[in-house]
Amino acid sequence: FFSLFLQFLFFIISFSVVTCHGGYSYLKCENSRIQINTANYGRTDKTTCSEGRPNEQLQNSNCYSPNALAPVSKSCNGLESCEVFATHTVFTDPCFGIYKYLAISYYCLPPGVRESNEALFFPCMPQLSIFF
Repeated sequence: FFSLFLQFLFFIISFSVVTCHGGYSYLKCENSRIQINTANYGRTDKTTCSEGRPNEQLQNSNCYSPNALAPVSKSCNGLESCEVFATHTVFTDPCFGIYKYLAISYYCLPPGVRESNEALFFPCMPQLSIFF
């Protein structure tokens, strides 16, 4: 079972999407379902979404929105595709005056795998579950 388990996990691929403030993040999983892994609305470096921005709007690279995961998960988990608006009207403004972006990482869960309470359950092997 362990060898089969490792081969199966190999096909769960992680994707990342970065969207500048005011834009839409488009997430898509072909014939599978979205599972959000992480989300942040803020700024963690000085180069992402920096083109044409004054230097003072890029200085804080320790800018994290504490509540970004919940609205992204609510909008996208379990769907084949979704879109999320990257703006402070959806997410709280964690650092006033800093130009922000939305960074999302997600998985595409294949059919037959479901996510519940942060554990993956495999219907074909009910005794096997993976906890994160």
